[in-house]
Amino acid sequence: MAKLLHFETIDDRNISIIVSVVEDDLTVRKAADKFHLSKSTIHKILQDYLIRNKKTPLSKKLRKMLDRHYSQKHILGGMSTAKKYRKLREEK
Repeated sequence: MAKLLHFETIDDRNISIIVSVVEDDLTVRKAADKFHLSKSTIHKILQDYLIRNKKTPLSKKLRKMLDRHYSQKHILGGMSTAKKYRKLREEK
């Protein structure tokens, strides 16, 4: 059986991850680091929860937060790339 950290079941772990993501406004990457899981696993947990629980207040908060993160992703990626090349130019 897979290591579940301090959780009794997979469902307990998943709910803990979902609540943590919403309360702490974590990105998928930060949640993966916090829970020592892959980004794919975190994404699957979040998407599965959204599919099964469309009308709950938690799922509405989660959907709103994920939509915000997805809309900002390309902007943050561009800023990171600009920072990388600015640093390379300064090193020359």
